[in-house]
Amino acid sequence: MAASRERRAHENPLFDPDRDAVTDAADLQALAHPLRIRLLGLLRRDGASTASRLAERLDVSSGLTSYHLRQLAAAGFIREADRPGSGRERWWQASQRSTHVLSPAADDAEAGAVTTEFLNAVVEVNFANARAYLAEEDRWSPEWREVTSFNDMLLALTPAEADRLQLELARVIAKYPRHESGAELPPGAAVVQAQYQIFPAAGRRP
Repeated sequence: MAASRERRAHENPLFDPDRDAVTDAADLQALAHPLRIRLLGLLRRDGASTASRLAERLDVSSGLTSYHLRQLAAAGFIREADRPGSGRERWWQASQRSTHVLSPAADDAEAGAVTTEFLNAVVEVNFANARAYLAEEDRWSPEWREVTSFNDMLLALTPAEADRLQLELARVIAKYPRHESGAELPPGAAVVQAQYQIFPAAGRRP
C-alpha cells in the first residue's frame, strides 16, 4: 500500500525528487500547525530568514517563531542557512521546495488523525492567504484584479474521475514557471498562489 501511494506522488508532474519531499503521517506531526506551515511557506517563497524577521512578518513574538523553527528543523523541513557576517542570529532556509503528503492507509487510525490535523492546518492557512490578498486587493492593478479567481463548481465524479482531474490540473500548472525561493521575478510578474481543493461535498455520501 505504501509503495503504491509513493509511486502516485512521484507520478505527479509538479514533483521533482531533487527539490521536493514525500512525507507520511510520521513526519506530519511536526508540520500540523498553522504557524509552522506559514513559517515554512515564507521560507520557501522569500528565501532564508531569521526568527526575529519572520516574527515581524507574522506579527508574533520571536520566541514563538524560534520554538516553531526548531521543531521544523528537527523534522528536516528546514535547515540552518550559511550567512557570513550575520552575527549570532540564526538564519533558516527551507530544505525542499514543496512537500507531497502520502494518504494514510485506511486501517491506520492514528496516521489518519495526524493527517486530518495537518490538512485542517493547511485549510486554515489557505483561507488566510486568500483573506490577506482581499485585504489589499484595492492596491493591486486592474489587470491583476481582473485575473484573480475565487470560483468553485459542483461536479458529479467517480473516484477515478476525481483522480484524473487532479492529475490534469497538475499537468496544466506544471506548464507555468515555478517561483524559486528568493528568486528575482521577471518584469511585470508577481508570485501567484494557485490554491485548489478537490473533495466530496459533505453530507452527500453515496
